[in-house]
Amino acid sequence: MQLIRQTTDLDVKDSLILQVAEATHHLASVLATTNERFWSFPTDRLLAVLNADVPATLATFQANSVLAGAVNSSLDALNLPPFPHRAPTEQGRSDIEFDGAVFVHVTPPEPEIEAEP
Repeated sequence: MQLIRQTTDLDVKDSLILQVAEATHHLASVLATTNERFWSFPTDRLLAVLNADVPATLATFQANSVLAGAVNSSLDALNLPPFPHRAPTEQGRSDIEFDGAVFVHVTPPEPEIEAEP
């Protein structure tokens, strides 16, 4: 009677895939958390940071978007139920826009109230 099961090459492969999935899932969570923290800055401070070096800000956004896309694609390909989180791929606030030169705060339009018939 054998009490200890021998590890097969398939077991090792599955273990390695699980390690990659865990690390990738952790990265998706870190990207989501840091994204949330950044975009929760007060508007005046956020605009100051965004506009301090616009080319660097745009490059950072592009790099984060590419990284988030790769992380999400990897997690989607693995398709493992224990790893549901995905990284955000877009900026976190709809009231901050890039006008072609700088980042600006835009007031969201007031919702239209439909007149009763």
